[in-house]
Order: sequence, then C-alpha cells, then structure tokens
Amino acid sequence: MALLASKFIHFCTQQTVTYYTQVANEIAAELRVKAEQLKQAGVAPTLGVVLVGARKDSETYVRMKKQAAETAGIGFVLKQFPENITQEELIANIRVLNEDTGVHG
Repeated sequence: MALLASKFIHFCTQQTVTYYTQVANEIAAELRVKAEQLKQAGVAPTLGVVLVGARKDSETYVRMKKQAAETAGIGFVLKQFPENITQEELIANIRVLNEDTGVHG
C-alpha cells in the first residue's frame, strides 16, 4: 500500500510541476510580447535590483530574477554593495536607481 501511495504522490508531483512549468512559460511568453511592444514604443523595460552583502541564497534569488528578466526580454541592472555599506550610502544609491528613467521596476 505504501508503494502505491508513493507512486501516486510522485505522479501528482510530476503533474503539478509540469502544469506550473507550462503556466510559467505562458506568462513569460506574454511578458516577452509586452516587452517587445514597449521596445517598439521606445521604452526598453528594465528591472533594477539592489543586493547588499554576499549571502548565497540571496545571490541565487537575484540570479533567478535576472534569468527571468532575460527570458522575458527585460533588461536587468544589478547594484551590489558590501555588507558594511552605511544606511546613508545605501539610501543614496537607491535614490539614484529610483531616479534613473531607464529603470522601471
């Protein structure tokens, strides 16, 4: 009985992953179309990300965001700072990024 339950869970997991992969691919395709429309209108959509420190999990998350942006045809700007950056320096750098008309999110 346990083997049957294990196989069922494995099957359901595979089906779920397949479904969500399809959904993610559909969303990426829609984003590519919208990004291309913006580019044709003279706007190159760009995502700006601020990363402080060197935590591996945060770096992985940012790398995944970069890959998603590239897949969607969206530019990507990473501003990376050392862990010891002061709050004032960080805020100043965030303001510069916020004021950059080439960065949209």
